[in-house]
Amino acid sequence: MTKKVKTKSPTSAGKKQDIKRNPDGTFPKGVSGNPEGKNAGTQHFKTIFIKAMEKIAKDTGEKAEDQEMKIVARGILEARKGNFPFYKDVLDRVYGKAPQTIDLNATVKRDELTEQEIEMLNKLVGDE
Repeated sequence: MTKKVKTKSPTSAGKKQDIKRNPDGTFPKGVSGNPEGKNAGTQHFKTIFIKAMEKIAKDTGEKAEDQEMKIVARGILEARKGNFPFYKDVLDRVYGKAPQTIDLNATVKRDELTEQEIEMLNKLVGDE
């Protein structure tokens, strides 16, 4: 049984430390919204996943790599049937999410923008 943990929203993170955020919502350089960090002993999903595979391998007399291959193979078979969530979750957590790119093409007529909009646009595209 899993226990749901309520997490802080980004707007409330850092309030205990009375930290002022930058206008864009980020923390000032060198300041963390979680100065205490993770609780001691907290393990990443990847670590738990690997330990579980090693335990199953030991119990079954197989290699951990074989267990991983079986999980990936099963995920592919399930994905082919249309069942993607488990497979995607494991892949994302263990191997990292695939990079996502956004191709943004826009034509902006500067004479139709306010000075504030031009300043914001310049910051976004790095034309300061």
